[in-house]
Amino acid sequence: MVASCVKLAGCPLGTDPSQAGAAFQQLVRPLIDKPVPAGKNRTLNFNQATGGITAGLYMASEWPKIITGIRRLAKERRGDKLLAIYDTFAGRTADGKWRNYLDANFAINCNDEQARTPEQETNHRHERRQPLRQRHLRQVPDRPRGPHP
Repeated sequence: MVASCVKLAGCPLGTDPSQAGAAFQQLVRPLIDKPVPAGKNRTLNFNQATGGITAGLYMASEWPKIITGIRRLAKERRGDKLLAIYDTFAGRTADGKWRNYLDANFAINCNDEQARTPEQETNHRHERRQPLRQRHLRQVPDRPRGPHP
């Protein structure tokens, strides 16, 4: 999306793709402490802005909407366009009710990982790193195995 945006006149992320991430952070980080107006007594916060944008990145057809939303945030400090993208992603209906997408996603993601005690987690991490350690050790004839000097 950045490559597409920087080719446009007035891209809110600038003209240099390597600086677009920093430009984006300058726009959205303030939303952590100070959400912006987003119409109808609503505001746009950091999580909503980044969540909606992230969801929209999967479809190139959504990029113009995202760019318009970022532009509006940059120029007017308004979040209505980005909030609309977030609402669509998160399952907000026209009457302001929410589908169960976010709750279901949270529950599913939590169940994707096995619950472990702290000791089990330490052992699990050690076991996962063992092959990596083996690849970075070298065998020297007549010497014990050890890390590279």
